[in-house]
Amino acid sequence: MSIVDIKANSVAEFLELISPLNEQFGRKLFAEYVFRGQAKASWPLLPKAFRKDVPTPTASGIETGTKPVFREQRYLEWGMLRQFVLELNRNGHGIFDDKLFYTLADDTAAIAESSRIGRFESPWPSEDYYALLSLAQHHGLPTRLMDWSRNPYVAAYFAASGCARMAADGKRASSLAVYALNIKSSLLEPPSRVEPFEAMYSNRHVPRTTYHAIAVPTQPNRNLLAQKGLFVCCTEYGLIKNERFKPVPLDAYLKAREMERRKADGTYASNVEEALSRSDGVTLYKFTLAAGHAYALLAALDKLDVNASSIFPTIDGCVQAMFERCRVDEAEAERRLAGRPLARLVAVPRVPTRAESAPRMPRKLKKA
Repeated sequence: MSIVDIKANSVAEFLELISPLNEQFGRKLFAEYVFRGQAKASWPLLPKAFRKDVPTPTASGIETGTKPVFREQRYLEWGMLRQFVLELNRNGHGIFDDKLFYTLADDTAAIAESSRIGRFESPWPSEDYYALLSLAQHHGLPTRLMDWSRNPYVAAYFAASGCARMAADGKRASSLAVYALNIKSSLLEPPSRVEPFEAMYSNRHVPRTTYHAIAVPTQPNRNLLAQKGLFVCCTEYGLIKNERFKPVPLDAYLKAREMERRKADGTYASNVEEALSRSDGVTLYKFTLAAGHAYALLAALDKLDVNASSIFPTIDGCVQAMFERCRVDEAEAERRLAGRPLARLVAVPRVPTRAESAPRMPRKLKKA
């Protein structure tokens, strides 16, 4: 079983379900779960660079959405990253790899590197780019990395805060979600298998998508360290540079990989596939909570010291936490106002009538 959906009916139940102490996360010996929160449960698990409405800053202006073919999509992502490096250097900010900097900064070397990536002569991104992509991702640029956390409450914070912002902007969401992904599942392709897959699919015109978990050094990235962060990355293989670009969400990818293990009648294709599936257990949990609980969830997480101050360890994070607490208090006040009759909230003393104020005679008891 690759994906399981679980709905919580309260904040307390939701926090209990996603707790790292929950036995479902320690049931399998070879399992390691990481977590991601999304403000809207119906959204697919799709990297930001693959979304249709996301703007990408490039040397020639803003590009919105994805490109029509795989080669152009790689050029778009790589070109944005090069501009990021050049902007960092102009303003005295270093990057993690001097050799990579010289490749990106030199026009001749950059053209050769771009052509090699666009022709699918190497995986994109290669390991050389992981740290740089993580920095770009955490400062708002769209990449093919998806943020995950080893702390489920951090994921819950992002789901609740995003859902609350949507409500404040007048956008509707029926529920928020926290996902738990087993990054040791055999359905995911680890980085060590990326290069062999490149050779395996180099002569095929059918796109082959893989997802894999990556960890990068946290020391230079305070946000990544505070959020106990890591990433899940998408890579495509095959002789597909001029084929139509069709991004595959992570959840759809996992379902497709699970189906590959089975025959048309639903049974496993082999004993090996059945053993792998049993070993993996549940690859992806999806825990949902009604959007109306978003502010209450933020309040509960704040009591656990999971808030903007702890997740964004800067003065800006402290200010954001102050505003969020005010919005939580306002939402609680509105909830109480909506849940009680007005007369109970505003107590106006009533003058008793003469009949009510007159002393009453005791009633006679009836005989048994």
